Amino acid sequence: MGYCFMTTQKIKTMGTLRSKHIHNFREATVLNADPELKDQNEEISATFDQQGNRLDYNDAWQDRMKDLPSYQQHGTRKNAVLAIEVVTTFSRDENIDLEKWKEENVKWLEKTFNVSPDGKNNVLSVVYHADEPGNVHCHAIVVPVDEKGNLNASRFLDGRRVMSQMQTDYGKSMEQFGLERGLENGHARHQDIKKYYAELNNAIEVSQPKEQEDAITYRNRVIEELQTMQAAALRERNEKKREMERYLAQKRKVDEEQLAKERSTIQKDRDTYIQKVKEENKELMESIERNKKDLYYTQKRLDNIEEKIKLTEQDYQELLDAVADVKDTEMKLTFFDKFQKQFQLFSKQEPERAKQFSDELKYMGTLRETKERER
Repeated sequence: MGYCFMTTQKIKTMGTLRSKHIHNFREATVLNADPELKDQNEEISATFDQQGNRLDYNDAWQDRMKDLPSYQQHGTRKNAVLAIEVVTTFSRDENIDLEKWKEENVKWLEKTFNVSPDGKNNVLSVVYHADEPGNVHCHAIVVPVDEKGNLNASRFLDGRRVMSQMQTDYGKSMEQFGLERGLENGHARHQDIKKYYAELNNAIEVSQPKEQEDAITYRNRVIEELQTMQAAALRERNEKKREMERYLAQKRKVDEEQLAKERSTIQKDRDTYIQKVKEENKELMESIERNKKDLYYTQKRLDNIEEKIKLTEQDYQELLDAVADVKDTEMKLTFFDKFQKQFQLFSKQEPERAKQFSDELKYMGTLRETKERER
């Protein structure tokens, strides 16, 4: 497994910021850069104005700061860190997907430094270099705006713990490429890394001419030696590549098996949950049906009781009416008995008047019957 490296440098003046732009965009000759490889350099993240024109570092910095309330009210303090240059790279012999590596570097930079409350991008630019000795690398220019909207480089750089955690976070983001972070508490800088690779390039010893060896023979011998070394280096590199491919294939297999197990577990849990929900739903529906039936029969019983109450009320009323009729009849009979006794006494005392009264009663009875028949 190879290593990934991340270093930072504070930028305290606009002049230094301008110098960074000149270097990163090769606006001046860079002695240790190969001009023939310049076309491989590219800016993979940039800042643009409203018209879509790319801004240089100084203009991009002004554009980022102009809307911050703290900058509008107080400007920048003396000796403030205006920006941070972040350089990222990895060990030279690693064979990784460079396009994906560039993309992940931009993602990590934005995730790490975009914490300001206005939600704007603090990463002004990310430039990829492939023309210098050593390995490819990226230069990022970052404006250190913190969570309160203040220019505050200490939030990102001050303290060994903060820097160590940043290195660890960067290492984790690069694990997908088979890279791991360098040694903790190391002090390597980007210049140290470049110097190491430059010395490595110069370590190849070229044979000296032998006695009485002409130039053509010497040239052919050196070329043969270089070709032999190149072939050996190529074999070594191919072997490392195959080892990495075998490692990645094995890792992919293990990951796929683990993923398959997790998918199987998730599917089983899902099926179990669905079955449980179905059973609970079935029980609920059965309970609802039972309650509906119970409600139906309860309503039927209530209707029957209500009907019985109505019939009972009717029977009670008829009974009351019958009782009233009986009482009326009893009163009439009592009256008739008294009347009969009085009439008999009256008939004995005054027979003629009693007979006349009796005839009148009969006549009145006849009239009442006639009226009832007419109705």
